[in-house]
Amino acid sequence: MEIRVVIFMIFCVTFLIFSEGRKISRRKENFDRLLANSSLTLQENPPSKPKNKTGVFTSWSTWSRCSRKCR
Repeated sequence: MEIRVVIFMIFCVTFLIFSEGRKISRRKENFDRLLANSSLTLQENPPSKPKNKTGVFTSWSTWSRCSRKCR
């Protein structure tokens, strides 16, 4: 009886570790996608232009769109 309980507990712990690992990797993919999107919006604006609030706004809208898509 005790051996079954120990095996069941080990199974539960490994399942929790794998599910958390998948969540973390999914968050990392979302973060990488966000970095790619923000770098694209920065490349669209010429560097000679002074930085203004529109660049921040476009990256924020891209981030919100990505976060809505990834949920």
